[in-house]
Amino acid sequence: MTDTSQWAVLPVKFGGKVPIVADWRNESRPRDQWGEKWPSGDVNTGIDCGKSGLVVIDEDEPGAFERHFGFVPSTYTVTTGKGKHYYFRHDRDEFINRPGFAPGLDVRAHGSQVLAVGSTHETGAVYGLERDVEPIPLPEEIKSRLPRRDRHSNGVELDLSRASFVLPETIPNGSRNDTLFRYASSLVSRNVHDDEALVLLRDAFKRCVPSYTETTPEQMWTRVRREYGGDREFRQDVEREVRRLRVREQALIEFTESQAAESADAWFGVTGDTFDPDTPEPVACVLEYAPGCHVFAPGINIVFGDRASIKTWLCYVGVTQEVAKGNRAAIIDYEMSFKESMRRLYELGVTQETAQRVVYLQPPGPISDAARALILSRFEDTAPSLVVIDSIGMGMGMAGLDSNSDMDATKWALSMPMWMKGQWPQAVIVLIDHVPKAQGKSRDPIGSQRKGAFADALFNTEIISPISRQRRGMGRLTVTKDRKGLHDVDRAILDYEFGGGGPFQLRPTDPGVVAVDLTSASDPVEQRRRVAAYVGDHEGVKVEAARDELQIRAPEFTLIKDTLVSNHVIKHRPRLGLFKGTQWDEFMEGVGPDASTVSDE
Repeated sequence: MTDTSQWAVLPVKFGGKVPIVADWRNESRPRDQWGEKWPSGDVNTGIDCGKSGLVVIDEDEPGAFERHFGFVPSTYTVTTGKGKHYYFRHDRDEFINRPGFAPGLDVRAHGSQVLAVGSTHETGAVYGLERDVEPIPLPEEIKSRLPRRDRHSNGVELDLSRASFVLPETIPNGSRNDTLFRYASSLVSRNVHDDEALVLLRDAFKRCVPSYTETTPEQMWTRVRREYGGDREFRQDVEREVRRLRVREQALIEFTESQAAESADAWFGVTGDTFDPDTPEPVACVLEYAPGCHVFAPGINIVFGDRASIKTWLCYVGVTQEVAKGNRAAIIDYEMSFKESMRRLYELGVTQETAQRVVYLQPPGPISDAARALILSRFEDTAPSLVVIDSIGMGMGMAGLDSNSDMDATKWALSMPMWMKGQWPQAVIVLIDHVPKAQGKSRDPIGSQRKGAFADALFNTEIISPISRQRRGMGRLTVTKDRKGLHDVDRAILDYEFGGGGPFQLRPTDPGVVAVDLTSASDPVEQRRRVAAYVGDHEGVKVEAARDELQIRAPEFTLIKDTLVSNHVIKHRPRLGLFKGTQWDEFMEGVGPDASTVSDE
């Protein structure tokens, strides 16, 4: 029979897991030392894992322990309200208390408590003794797979998958609010119940010197919970964040190791005989404007021009083509938003199926090693065939660099596009940039001439006739540099038409070359008329019913509906349905804004 008499215990609220004693980590002790201080009546008994020299693996899903570790240990085992507790002897404080460190498994160690045999779960189930043997020493095969602490002298406990926080014994003036808020946030991140969290937070407030009176524990807890959101939603966010940070942790380790190796190899150098002279020459392979004719080749390509020359639209045509071929594409967007970018792609012909191959990134700051690791992990299985960065100026500005400085342009190029070129040699990397004002036709992008030095090819976009949502216009793409010699420099290779509600079209400047057909399967002008007519005949129809009846894909229908609503052709009343708008009659009769000129801006 197991001797549990020397385990440190504490009284816990009956039917729950909340300690009755506020400072339970200091107050816990063997049961016979509590004497009359032990509460009378029905209470649960908690076991202080750290003081008792225990590590407990909490199995919430049947068979989770065996699935993760490959065996079932012959150790002290307790049945719980949802699963089992496996007890192990381990005196050192080296593991982090982490719910969900593996599917269906939690770990409880120093700083945590578990309910003892005879306690009552919130479901009414009573904790029972399944295997009455002495806890075995924590096996190496388990120890090596548990999350470990990494303590710094300032008391912060680092763990990439859980933002745990260790309170200092005394919280001095000047750091009280920050320390208390961080501690409350850590309680939320560990899914600590409200009652227990308030007990712990009140104890933390008592450590402030002098006393902290600007807010109360209850107010701070409410504030933290409000910022993090509701229980279920927050836990889902936490689970997603855990998965993301675990990927980041592993990717960063692998990236750091690979970068160190690559840096060393680069300075060691290679001999010329390692090059295969039969290596095929690079060819243009992205943005097809005529059968077999493409604009961009692997490497760094800069597309620059006037702000109204729809450079981004042109590059998004390339994205649309690539994902339609089954390739992957990345958009690193500093200028627009996810919604704006996806609306453009769907209008150009991207579908829900092909959109799965588009990875959209909107960087919150300059690129870092951690960010590079995440990018590589995202494309670990399949590298992108096309990367669009919009734009150079915004990207450099976010990094605190001056686009007019040669030194800063070099720094940014090495940190971003040239790094990507080294990681994905077969990828086409397109950078979007501008030209000085009033210089629609220019040989170089705005700012430092160093941009042209690191680019393999430069393409200038200029306006032939104004392009807008209401007016169809034309632009022209001219090659001003091509290091690979795939295009004639200073020659326009294609014209493009867009606007006025019609499709995007590419036209080779060589009259002997046939243009590629970019027209989508459905005519947007006709589709708008169909939707407006159907709503007129079925006022009050729900969005889903109209979409299904007209057999229009959800993203395309949403784009058409939003366009018609914004132009007052139809109205969308949530929970009521779709109705005629003030411009419906004029739209259908053709005396108001017609289907080709309504704006979806």
